[in-house]
Amino acid sequence: MKKLHNFILTNYSSHDSWGKVLNFAKSFLKYLSKLYLDTRYLNFSLFPDMPKTRRERTSVTPRIITKEDITQVLDRLFDAFVQQRLKYESMVNYVGITLDGAYTGQRIEATINKITGAQLRDALHTNPPVLQVTPDQDKIRMEHYVPIHPDLIELLGYLTEESLISTGNINYPK
Repeated sequence: MKKLHNFILTNYSSHDSWGKVLNFAKSFLKYLSKLYLDTRYLNFSLFPDMPKTRRERTSVTPRIITKEDITQVLDRLFDAFVQQRLKYESMVNYVGITLDGAYTGQRIEATINKITGAQLRDALHTNPPVLQVTPDQDKIRMEHYVPIHPDLIELLGYLTEESLISTGNINYPK
């Protein structure tokens, strides 16, 4: 069986071929066991296994958002405002949403769009400013606290005090 196993691994180049031939060998041993009513053939079916391979692990996801990506989004928002395709209030609201996501790492559709204006106001009045995310607002249903970056305090304060963010959920672009 060891000779057969080595023969298969040296004469076939792809993992798919190895799997097909090794599975055929196992099936043949099972067939011989039934044909001759001899379970010793089944004992040999343990040997023709695929070689163990290690998966290569990547440390950084390719979906990471860079500073340039965030800058590009902000530039597009400012351009839309300058070209009068976006109202000032909407532009400031979208800038706040973008920076909040960038600074906190919270997901837009999973968490950020479920945060209310009242929660933001409460968070800004704590020392230090920390937003409490409830289990029903989190993707994995876990309550947690999100510190508010000092660069966001003034912008979020403006949005909540000026009622640009309603007391209900924040309106996000589709």
